[in-house]
Amino acid sequence: MKKDWKLLIAGVLGCIMLYAVPAYFFKYWLGYFMATGGAGIFLFFLLRKTEDLKSYRRITTITSITLLFTLSIALSGLMYFKSQNQREINQRVRNIIDSGTIGIQVQNDLLQSLKIHLDQNLPVDEAFEEHMGDRLNEDGSIDPADPDAYGVKNFFFYYQSSNDEVKLLAVSRISEGRDPGFLNHNGESGLLQYQGSLKSEGVDYERIN
Repeated sequence: MKKDWKLLIAGVLGCIMLYAVPAYFFKYWLGYFMATGGAGIFLFFLLRKTEDLKSYRRITTITSITLLFTLSIALSGLMYFKSQNQREINQRVRNIIDSGTIGIQVQNDLLQSLKIHLDQNLPVDEAFEEHMGDRLNEDGSIDPADPDAYGVKNFFFYYQSSNDEVKLLAVSRISEGRDPGFLNHNGESGLLQYQGSLKSEGVDYERIN
């Protein structure tokens, strides 16, 4: 009986390894077929050593359990990695949508402020304050012009200003950035963050995480 269990465990571990190595490199179907083929080869060599009907039945049972267990592990792994890939795709799509939406919002505010700066010959910080009006809060946060606009409610807005430069920052509430360890302006970590900069020379806009 101990020998049967050793054969079963050895077969299961061997087939799992055959699946795990290709799966690590995202070759899930290759791993699936290798594990299935490994279980088949395991059965073939066991049957070659079988000398009586009793042993044949016992080995068939061992291999059947090995095969079923391996297939269940492989299929579970396949579904898990598929769901992870789908999550990553959804995250990328959300980031693209958020980037476009927030880019328009940030650049519009900065370009309007730049226009006031050029037309009225005001320092950039005063021009920015004139354009933003009571949307600016004392804690450095900004109220969106239209809180119900698509995508805007998914971001926090902040500003930093001096006589020669104004920075407008947008931090996502939910979308993940490139670096999980990045410290966002609002004290969170790893979230998507954009930054627009207003100077006398013009407006810059970039993703900083």
